[in-house]
Amino acid sequence: MFETIVFFIFLLSLIGIVISIYRKIPVLAEYAPQISKTDGLLTRIKAKINDKVAVKAINSKEAILLKLLSKSRVMVLKTEHQIGCWLNTLRQNSIEKERCFKENYWEKINAKKRVKKTKGKKSDDNTPV
Repeated sequence: MFETIVFFIFLLSLIGIVISIYRKIPVLAEYAPQISKTDGLLTRIKAKINDKVAVKAINSKEAILLKLLSKSRVMVLKTEHQIGCWLNTLRQNSIEKERCFKENYWEKINAKKRVKKTKGKKSDDNTPV
């Protein structure tokens, strides 16, 4: 019950605030200061900069596209070089592993299997009948 009363009070105050702001907007708009865009040091500096030929070339769409494409090309080339380095490292690692792989590897594996088989047969022979 208490929560519903607080909720209704909140809604009524929110509606009152919205109505008062809606009524005061035209009055507040009359008091807003009118700022002239021609006044000020910043606007004069911007006008002088925009008159320069170099700035006009930079702001052209073709120049922006050219810069964007050249930067993307550089990024792709860097990525390609990095991938090439990784591939080279992987190839070297695989060559080193092959060098470490001894020719008698399979003979050792087969010898271990033979030892296990002989142990298994000995344990079968020792079982009481």
